[in-house]
Amino acid sequence: MAGLGHWDEVEVDAEALPVRRPLPGPAAMVAEFFEHHDRLDDALAWFSIACRDQVLDALDADTLFGRPELQGRSRIKRSMGLPPDAPGYRGVGGS
Repeated sequence: MAGLGHWDEVEVDAEALPVRRPLPGPAAMVAEFFEHHDRLDDALAWFSIACRDQVLDALDADTLFGRPELQGRSRIKRSMGLPPDAPGYRGVGGS
């Protein structure tokens, strides 16, 4: 939609999605969209949504390496000068 010049429609859709508790894949796609447009605060929020159910200490290094939503969150945090997540990080909404 944004590529076609429909930014307003993308904004409305992106704002409505968190209420619907999106799956990690679609949330990561929204995060990457915001990252591409240098909206790092929004990108971090959406990568956090995508990571909400991840328990880092329960995953091995190979699994972590293959999780694009975790890689994206880490990349954005570095870009923003924020500290990395603590071991055992559980994403937004996790218990």
